[in-house]
Amino acid sequence: MFGIVSRQISWDVLATFCRSLGVLLDSGVSIVKAIDTAGRKTSANGLSSAAADIRDRVKRGDNLSSAFKQQHGLFPDLFIEMVTIAEETGTMPETLESLASHYENLSRLKRTFVGAITMPLVQFAAAILIVAGLIWLLGVIGRQNGGAAIDVLQLGLTGEAGAIMWLVGWGAGIFAFWVLYQLLTRGFKLGPSIYRWLLKIPVAGACL
Repeated sequence: MFGIVSRQISWDVLATFCRSLGVLLDSGVSIVKAIDTAGRKTSANGLSSAAADIRDRVKRGDNLSSAFKQQHGLFPDLFIEMVTIAEETGTMPETLESLASHYENLSRLKRTFVGAITMPLVQFAAAILIVAGLIWLLGVIGRQNGGAAIDVLQLGLTGEAGAIMWLVGWGAGIFAFWVLYQLLTRGFKLGPSIYRWLLKIPVAGACL
């Protein structure tokens, strides 16, 4: 509805496609043949089928940028805009090489970021599970002693039911945050405004 789920191809696949297409065009291979060859070199089914459609559109006389635009959001806006400029200036091989380097760099930064946040996320998940276990355990101890279960968080969460509520609450909260983020950044295109705001947060902004 709002385009919350993106179907864009990964940066790694796009980088490989750009570099292959750029090298082929720079070698003098025809645009139709180059697209067909570059598309078959990738293992991504979405890109392979899109490359075949682009090839057919170019065969029918469409320009390359127009053919990319018809792929229903598979290619990023930056990619399409750069291809459009490259067609107008006659610098397609050079532009594709630059795009390949750009997406390779983005992919490298993403891997670095994921590697950096993996341990903190594991620790966060472990903390949630430990608290859930504590809620359950104190409830069991309270029942065995014949008294009331200890409400360690003072939130009315005790025993098995409290532990489940704790886990469900965190799960629902994280999912709601993800949906809201996707809705604002993809649905309402507020990404730049949100990112500027995040950069102003003390300490966290510097890390971002």
